[in-house]
Order: sequence, then C-alpha cells, then structure tokens
Amino acid sequence: MDTQLRRTLAVICLVICVAVLGYALVLGTSIESTPRAVDDADKAAYVRFPAVIGIVAALVAIPERTRVLGVLALVLAALAAGFGVALAVAL
Repeated sequence: MDTQLRRTLAVICLVICVAVLGYALVLGTSIESTPRAVDDADKAAYVRFPAVIGIVAALVAIPERTRVLGVLALVLAALAAGFGVALAVAL
C-alpha cells in the first residue's frame, strides 16, 4: 500500500473517529436525571471506547514508516471507526 494512500485513509478514519467521539461526549453529557438521559449516558459509554481506539490507531498509522505496522494500525483504525459508527447508529 502506498504511503500517501495509507496516510489519507488514516486521516479519514481519524476524522470519523473524532466525530463519533464528539457524538458520544454530547450524548453522555446531560444535566437531567431522567431515564432517557441515563440511557443516553450508557449508550455513550459503549460508543466512546471504539472511537478512542480508532483515534489512537489512526495517529499511529499516519507517521509510521514501517509498512506492516502502518497497515495494521490502519486496519485497526478502520475497524474501530466502522464499529463506532455502527454502534452510534444502532444504539
């Protein structure tokens, strides 16, 4: 895989994961103590974890000079981004 392509895909995964993390942070922040707010906070806890994993993996994949480690980090970032988006939509 070309280095420039890998970096571009890693940046795309990074943007997606940051958006999912932002969604989780907004969803988890509530002043109310209604049942819906508690349920939203639980959903945010599930969505937050893959988003953080994807951000870390994308940040590793961007500057990585080693092809194998860069591609593995990119695959992990893409899986975490997809999983985070799927959780955000499904929950």
